[in-house]
Amino acid sequence: MSTEPTAPADAQTQDAAPHLLVALDALPVLGVGVSLSFGVEPDPRRLAQQPGGPSFVEYAGPVQIDTVRAEVEALAAAGVPVLYHPSCLNLCGPWPNPPAWTAAVAAHVEAVGSAWLAQDVAVCFAGEAGGYSVQLGYFVPPVFSEDGLAEAILRVNEAKAGLGRPLLLEPAPLAFWAGALHPLDWLRRLAEATDCGLLLDAGHLVSVAMAAPRGQAEPIGAALDRLDLDRVIELHIAGGAIERRGDRLLYVDQHELPILPEVWAAAREVLRRAPRLRAVCVECEGAAASLALPALEKARQEVSLHAIHDALRAKARAELQAAAPASQARPRRDDKREDKRRDQREASAPGSGRAAVAPAALIHPGDPHPLLLRLLLDPAARAAFIAEPTAALQALGATAKAQADLAQIDVQGLILDAELRARYLMSALCRPYPLSAAALALRCGPAALMAGLADPALRTERRPLRFGEALMALLQGPPADPADQDPATSLDQPCVLELIAAILSLEAGTAEGAHALREAHLHRPPAPEPPPHPGQVPDRARPTLPPNLRAFVLPQPPGLVKAALDGVSAADAWGAIQARQHSAARLVSVARAAQNPVTVLIRAVPGRWLPAPVPGLPPLFEVSHRTAELRGNQARFFSQLDGQTRMADLPPRSRGMVEVLLRAGLLSLAG
Repeated sequence: MSTEPTAPADAQTQDAAPHLLVALDALPVLGVGVSLSFGVEPDPRRLAQQPGGPSFVEYAGPVQIDTVRAEVEALAAAGVPVLYHPSCLNLCGPWPNPPAWTAAVAAHVEAVGSAWLAQDVAVCFAGEAGGYSVQLGYFVPPVFSEDGLAEAILRVNEAKAGLGRPLLLEPAPLAFWAGALHPLDWLRRLAEATDCGLLLDAGHLVSVAMAAPRGQAEPIGAALDRLDLDRVIELHIAGGAIERRGDRLLYVDQHELPILPEVWAAAREVLRRAPRLRAVCVECEGAAASLALPALEKARQEVSLHAIHDALRAKARAELQAAAPASQARPRRDDKREDKRRDQREASAPGSGRAAVAPAALIHPGDPHPLLLRLLLDPAARAAFIAEPTAALQALGATAKAQADLAQIDVQGLILDAELRARYLMSALCRPYPLSAAALALRCGPAALMAGLADPALRTERRPLRFGEALMALLQGPPADPADQDPATSLDQPCVLELIAAILSLEAGTAEGAHALREAHLHRPPAPEPPPHPGQVPDRARPTLPPNLRAFVLPQPPGLVKAALDGVSAADAWGAIQARQHSAARLVSVARAAQNPVTVLIRAVPGRWLPAPVPGLPPLFEVSHRTAELRGNQARFFSQLDGQTRMADLPPRSRGMVEVLLRAGLLSLAG
């Protein structure tokens, strides 16, 4: 008697429409692959070349295909297919997907030959133009209500319009439930109403289970009973962590970490019960390359032992054999219970027979999603909600229905989600302002820097400028400790304020220069940047200031300020601020020292330019910077570089400085 897991005889149930099943059955079996980002370790192309590497690569990224074309073509040449898994479509919520935006996504899918399109069912952008979930810190989860379902049907159908491939809906990770419906009942009804397949993420299933309201927790197997597993085409497995918040344990997606036992257990449940599963994807963005291959091997072993789909199981075994030394045996079951034929999947879940929900109005008054976004991003609104949910929601203008959807949100889950979201957003916002953000956090406290996260301007291309304006407002406001007036320690004395203002001017000016360059080329690419002057400059040459050059005079060198702030860098600024690694005494010491002025030159230089995927959105335009630091206040020196003065007429010291700056690409010669 065969001991292989087998699909139930009636795998084609009444739940999924026959034409959808035909389309799903026609999809290729891809085996076991990885989800990675191009340009980030571990490198997908190098990983695919190694023994035991992925059989496919799934990636996120910008809608513009030219951002990944070279990498996708290299993988195709190696026989490795790709799947596009964006984070730019609103599959729920009140904000519609612009038709040109969904058309650009569909064109990307077609261009790379992605067998299907999958994305988390969540809000990725808030507003009229398309955007990416990074602007909100991460996916904003659905409100699991009848109205939320009606909106999600509209959003999913927008995403499907013009898409020549199946769309797979993935349940987003949850730290709390909003709304009265069970998230997986809600998802099943959404898939039925929109004729979509499913992608299940084992870690997300664990998160849904752990975030359940008190008294509603259930095993993963029971949760899967709520779904039509005939629709499941892809399975994600990823690293994560279980965090304690009060008396709650909550699962957090952390792809750079190892995969937890709870996630492997959930993955086995899906493998055993999804008869049309075509692909198993190990998500390992940010993980060490040394973790990726062992995770792939473990995933293949699990698939070869537990998958109910014959072709997927056979492909995983073939991949294992191809990667393993000839002496290594195929993995065997060591649990006799695994040798038994898998039971037929149980009857459909409660509520699965409901009729599809008719589309509702585009945005109904009192929609809870903007309120949920406010609770996630606005510390003051969140604190009021934690203290008194009903009163806080009423103060925000919530209707009775929105109050019913949001009032029961578990506050521990809300706090965790908000913390993780703020960490991501603040890391991005502080990146252009590492020194001034660290200094102002000392003066005003880290919480003051987060106070404006709900500002809609921080979700636009102007967000670096808007955050700079917020930092300037903090500088002009009162300190966290106004009672400290001791000159040895006070952060509110003129020399300290002058130093912080100069550093903020430098960092904000750098951001403004990059923004101005991008604004000048919204509709056309920049002219090619000429190479810096290579050698000796003739006497008749007339040096001049090039476009996009800015000069800043600081009372102390930036390197000294950075040392006073314990070497804070753009990459770790917010993490260091949160950890309170900086010393106010060190910063005050630098500010009170005798001034050692420097002139800092920064020039924004155009890089790769790709046209906007749809009208109304900016192009993808990479801007780099050339910098130099000159001792002293060099305002007089730069006043000579008017494009009229010849090199021969400059003082010898100025001539030497001009030649150095020309070679650095920070000056140019008049034509």
